[in-house]
Amino acid sequence: MNTFVCGKCGYIAFDIAPDLCPVCGAKKEAFKLDNNAIKKPIDPKNLNELEKKHIPKLEIVRKCGLLGDGCIDVNIRIGEIIHPMQTNHFIMYMDIYLDKNFIARYHLQPE
Repeated sequence: MNTFVCGKCGYIAFDIAPDLCPVCGAKKEAFKLDNNAIKKPIDPKNLNELEKKHIPKLEIVRKCGLLGDGCIDVNIRIGEIIHPMQTNHFIMYMDIYLDKNFIARYHLQPE
């Protein structure tokens, strides 16, 4: 699978670069092929400390908290070990995808 990264905002597109970035509106020419853009753990069953702080942990909740029947809540936590959110070191954003389709970007801030 090819991954293309927007040089302006860091959005990742799968398989082909879009005509326009859905996050920042950059044109297709701003995208560069980078098949190492998505970092995967060395051993998914035995994460090291760095991986435990950076790999998102998802919890799927079949009971919807806000809307009626038919929706699913997804709770996302950055890391099995909570990632520090300090001014000099923090995760700036999380992009959420479903089946390679971009859903949303959540901006994070230091404490």
